[in-house]
Amino acid sequence: MLLTMSREWYEWAHNRNKSLKSGKKKQLRAILIRLLVRGCQVTDEIICLLENGFADGAMARWRILHEIAVVAAVISHYGGSIAERYLDHQAVESKRAMDKYLACYKGLGYKPLSGREQAKIVKAYDKAIARYGKAFKNDYGWAAFHLKNDRPTFADLEKEAGRAEMRSYYQLGNDNIHAGIKSMYVRLGLLNYDGLLAGRSNAGLMDPGQNAAHTLTQLSVIVCLPAPALDDLVAANMMVMLRDEVPKSFYKAHRQLRRDDKMWRKGSP
Repeated sequence: MLLTMSREWYEWAHNRNKSLKSGKKKQLRAILIRLLVRGCQVTDEIICLLENGFADGAMARWRILHEIAVVAAVISHYGGSIAERYLDHQAVESKRAMDKYLACYKGLGYKPLSGREQAKIVKAYDKAIARYGKAFKNDYGWAAFHLKNDRPTFADLEKEAGRAEMRSYYQLGNDNIHAGIKSMYVRLGLLNYDGLLAGRSNAGLMDPGQNAAHTLTQLSVIVCLPAPALDDLVAANMMVMLRDEVPKSFYKAHRQLRRDDKMWRKGSP
């Protein structure tokens, strides 16, 4: 229900944005709406994973949702000028992707990019660096000027967005993406870490579930609430009310699962 409300709300915001005259404000709104649209898709993926018993996969996808919400918060705070830099950073990412492809295509048995395609990408990259400076070529270089940091990290963006308290959960999501030793032993889908899990489980759903509810609500409010109409205020209040019910429901189910597991262990030989 929370996801459905968010989708309907951004549709209202998108329709209103169509009536704006072209300019930085419209560009800002369009980028924020695109971030929310992607956030809704990722939330749908999280729900799919939770429904099918993949808590660790859901936490890994929440990590992406958190990144989207943080980026949206920073862009919303600084407005049209940073939104334009965010959009233009495509040139940097395209150049980076091209360089990686050119280093690998022979081993893959693929064809190289044409000289015309390469020249087009390099031209756009050089233009962006000339306009924004050398710091623009770095990761999150689109935020360098506004954060007054030539090499901003995602942790810097989290602080700027007021989301630094989620860092431990973010690290847990990282563990579920990479092949570090932590991910071999700490699995959300295990009630007790002394076991092995090679598939589905009905354990561990609480953290990714409540995190997704909170982050989607934050993202929706960031994108849809500025300059609100009455309908926006109603939608925001309803989303917050639903969001607050999600952790309660997950905790209730988690507590019952713990009780059932304890009883089963006592009764097992």
